[in-house]
Amino acid sequence: MNKRKKLIIIGIIAVCCVALLVCGLLLRAGREAPMPHTPPLVALPNGAEEPLLRLAEELTPADVVDGLLRAVRSWDLASATHWSTPAQGTIFTDAYRNVLTPFIYRIEWNARVQRIIEDYAIVEVSVYAVDLRSALGDLRENAANYLLHRQLENAEPDLLLFLGEHIARLEEPENNMRVMRTAKAHLIKDSRGNWMFDAQIPENAGFHNAVSGGLVEMLETLSQVEAAAE
Repeated sequence: MNKRKKLIIIGIIAVCCVALLVCGLLLRAGREAPMPHTPPLVALPNGAEEPLLRLAEELTPADVVDGLLRAVRSWDLASATHWSTPAQGTIFTDAYRNVLTPFIYRIEWNARVQRIIEDYAIVEVSVYAVDLRSALGDLRENAANYLLHRQLENAEPDLLLFLGEHIARLEEPENNMRVMRTAKAHLIKDSRGNWMFDAQIPENAGFHNAVSGGLVEMLETLSQVEAAAE
């Protein structure tokens, strides 16, 4: 066999090997299931509410505190109920709207440290908020005069209304000093196993005070003035 015939035979064998390899790969691909694709995003209808994050994944206590503070910062109390137990009598009610909304949107926070013991959790939160004490000053004398006038008028005093009127006279909120307060947020699990901020317990008073820029402390001071005036 001459050299030319040998080269032709070698070429034919090489082509056959490549053809067999390609056929094998095609058959293997045909037997494999197609790769699943990601379902398309579904736009919400106009006016519909965004689904709660807790329906999609299990949230940590720090996630819940973050969700609550986002709702409070925009004063969306309907959304706040997704993250908190009933909040009657706390700052997370419309009774505090006129006092808090002028500056609550300026709060910033960092919720990182948490401790979980079965169905109970503590999250340490650093809150940066407008300081009411610095913004309003010492209102005890003004409060005493206000309470005296209410007594002379035989009318019930309203300390939140009193504070709201003073806050309405403040400069632009952007010009008021902010301070950082660190507080502990206490959470419990609800019947579905979701973490919830426990709004009613006294242990969360420090959290309420930090978020409100010292409002809880100021109300305590004014209540003392009211008690002394009785």
